Amino acid sequence: RSFARPDQVPEPHDNDLRHLAARITGLVGAVDLTLASAGTWHEVGDTLDATVGAGSFGMSDPLILSDRRDYRVWDNELRARGRLGPAGWLVGISYIAASQNMTADLLGRAGSTLAVDDDRRTSHDTAAYVDLSLSLSSSVSIDGGARLFRSAIQETRVLASGPMTRELEKSGMTPSLALAWQPNPRRLIYARSGSAFRQGGSDIGASGEVRALKGDELASFEVGWLMRLPGGGHAELSTWYARWDDVQSDMLDVDGLLETANVGDARIVGLEGAIDLPVSAGWRFEGGFNHTAALLIRSTLGFSVDDRHLPVVPQYTVRAALRHDFVLAGADVWARLRLRYVGPARMSFDPAIDRSMGHVFESALDIHAAWNDWQIAVDAQNLGGDRGNAFAFGNPFRYRTMPQFTPRPPRTLSITLTRSF
Repeated sequence: RSFARPDQVPEPHDNDLRHLAARITGLVGAVDLTLASAGTWHEVGDTLDATVGAGSFGMSDPLILSDRRDYRVWDNELRARGRLGPAGWLVGISYIAASQNMTADLLGRAGSTLAVDDDRRTSHDTAAYVDLSLSLSSSVSIDGGARLFRSAIQETRVLASGPMTRELEKSGMTPSLALAWQPNPRRLIYARSGSAFRQGGSDIGASGEVRALKGDELASFEVGWLMRLPGGGHAELSTWYARWDDVQSDMLDVDGLLETANVGDARIVGLEGAIDLPVSAGWRFEGGFNHTAALLIRSTLGFSVDDRHLPVVPQYTVRAALRHDFVLAGADVWARLRLRYVGPARMSFDPAIDRSMGHVFESALDIHAAWNDWQIAVDAQNLGGDRGNAFAFGNPFRYRTMPQFTPRPPRTLSITLTRSF
């Protein structure tokens, strides 16, 4: 065999390179590349009365429960979007690192301190995803994708017997598929399915042991219809079915602290509609409704469940808004009145903390004016001064002994003035 010296290797011709680049560009097209990174820090501190309901911890004179929670999230994502011949594509990778530290200390009248809970958790989620969209005809298109993930959690809880650490790992794939039919430029009918997974953590059992929670999984199917209305409005209607396995929900332990537990499997069926309708020059009406039947179909609670509705999910909501755009003293002004009614719901599966909630009427008025570089915004909330119960958990120590009432925020008026440079 013979070998050419480096100075004898022919260089590619410039025209050949241009031709190759043109072929690649013609096949793949322009590529949009996005890199995003974000960090979130959230700290919460609660001081609760512990003179009632905290006797199970063995302190003779409990006075105050100090509950501190620190959350940190670092979210990173790199994605690329483009076209491959007739198909559009999207690929990306993501990495999320999160930590949460929760500590609860019981303070006595004589200055004594007792640590009643110490939960430290770190989680890492790494994923790669791809999505392809293809037009099957002039009116039908299909979109499919999948997300490959690996989730890892390390959680340490400090018990009376000492620290206990658990590590959980899960790898899997969550697919998605959508089909759309657009018979004309004004109408669109679609169907889509998807799935999601959330890693479980841990809870403390009745005998004080740490138990691992199952991760909950959600699979859903949705059918919808959209229509453009004359004058720039639109209407839409959709219905969906979802299966939620190993639902995680809050329960009240015998010691008075809230813990999370797997309560079983649920089925969710819903119907939602919305309309955006111009009614006259400068006036616009917006309205919508939602009806949801979210029921527990298999229970692992260990006791009889009379009401199978999932906690916190309202059975229906209705909303309406009226907006007016006009010109005043050379300024572009719009004003919008918003009304919303939230139907019945419940607090929890746990009989000790379950409450009837919902039946809430919300009202707001927004006014926005712009003069060249200046803008002023007026936001008024709770116009009717509704003093209904906000249904917060409040002090868990007192749930078994006395009712709690958390009033909704009072009438609130805020004014914002901004200038662009």
